[in-house]
Amino acid sequence: MSASHQFPELDINAEGTESKIFNIATLEISGKLQTTLDVSNLLDLFANCSQKYLTFDGFVFHGRDGFVRQWGTQTNQQGSYRLRLRETMLGEIKLYRQRPFCEEDTIMLEYLLSALLYPMRNAQLYHQAAKHAQLDALTGINNRGAFDANFDREIDLAKRHGIALSLLMIDLDNFKQVNDNLGHRAGDAVLKNVVATIIHCSRRSDLFFRYGGEEFILLLRNTTITGGSRLAERIRTQVQNTVAEFERQSIAVTVSIGVSELSQGDTAEEFFKRADSALYRAKRSGRNQIQRLESMAVNA
Repeated sequence: MSASHQFPELDINAEGTESKIFNIATLEISGKLQTTLDVSNLLDLFANCSQKYLTFDGFVFHGRDGFVRQWGTQTNQQGSYRLRLRETMLGEIKLYRQRPFCEEDTIMLEYLLSALLYPMRNAQLYHQAAKHAQLDALTGINNRGAFDANFDREIDLAKRHGIALSLLMIDLDNFKQVNDNLGHRAGDAVLKNVVATIIHCSRRSDLFFRYGGEEFILLLRNTTITGGSRLAERIRTQVQNTVAEFERQSIAVTVSIGVSELSQGDTAEEFFKRADSALYRAKRSGRNQIQRLESMAVNA
């Protein structure tokens, strides 16, 4: 949206603002912003608390790693600020309102934004640490902890919006032989190769987890068991046709996959157990295949 009036883009940096920290508004907002480490909540809290001292209609914040947060509405007048803490760029915020920002407004706004810097830095560092804690160190995909944190939420969302949700449980066949015969470094190379193959086959919206040593889970949003089975077969075929290279050796592996689809009356345990039972049936039936279970009435 183009503005009929826009003041220049400015940097808000912690350096040089020390004398302003004693401003009552800055102190009050600084204290309130220390109560959360969630970036979205932090920005909403900043907007709501700032209204006591300076009214604006909305903002758009662009942070690191593509994070975007919008609040309120985008109206005629806008002001744009880059937020830096020393040499660290925290993001850019654009604030909107109907009437122009006068010089007194911009001074107050800069005071308020200076109070946002340290809480924003802390929230971003916390988010980064929490994200890394839920990543598998070897493969870089989500780990078991991330699955446990997301599984119930994905089920709730699927049921609330009436959309399909399918689960693929993927296990490497005879993987222990790779470790025993070629060593764990070779096994690591195989795991990373299989992960790359599965990512290549999957959509960006699919949630991918390393559940155990050689066991992986894909949660497929808006996907029926038919669509999940098609993807499972594509993964099975691609893994079978792809080799991992390790110290001039080509290592071929296969996978077995169990597929289930969420039913409206399912508990998380029932949904998970169907995929696990289907995987067990694929293993028991000879490996390197997919099996699907649509209800627990089906004999696994």
